[in-house]
Amino acid sequence: AEANGMIALATLMLCVSLFKHIDLVPQMGLLTQVMSRSAGSLLIFLIVSTIPIVGYSLAFHQFLGTQFLDLSDLSSTITMVLRIPVDGSFMFYNDVIKTSSWVGQLLFMTYMILSFFVVINVFIAIIALSYQKVVNENPETHDVSGLLAHVVLGMTDAIKLDTIKSFARETTK
Repeated sequence: AEANGMIALATLMLCVSLFKHIDLVPQMGLLTQVMSRSAGSLLIFLIVSTIPIVGYSLAFHQFLGTQFLDLSDLSSTITMVLRIPVDGSFMFYNDVIKTSSWVGQLLFMTYMILSFFVVINVFIAIIALSYQKVVNENPETHDVSGLLAHVVLGMTDAIKLDTIKSFARETTK
């Protein structure tokens, strides 16, 4: 199991290291440029968005923790609160309607509004703003014709190299 873990970590590091080679083609380097441009804002966003997530987790745990197994301890509650906007745990809402008062329903609805309409939209806005800044500073990243030409030239070079290798094999026989 430990060997599999080390192999998995090495594979992940290999894939991450490919990002430095993506920057060789300006259009492909757009992703890394956008992520590096928005890293500071995303870190601040992560810190700020942690406050309501912990607050709602504590509230769900306090109010509904005795009624639901998923909310019985704080770590399970935080996991559930983080899962709600990702996989749309609306089945949980049906259980809240059946077993709790209007306070539980209000708690759930305000969290859904906050997580879907505010937090996710602010995250998208940070990425979109960084994308716009990168495209404005580097107009070549927006031109995909250069990307197509680069790919065609790369394929042509690969075909030529393959042709030369096969010719060399045939002549040495």
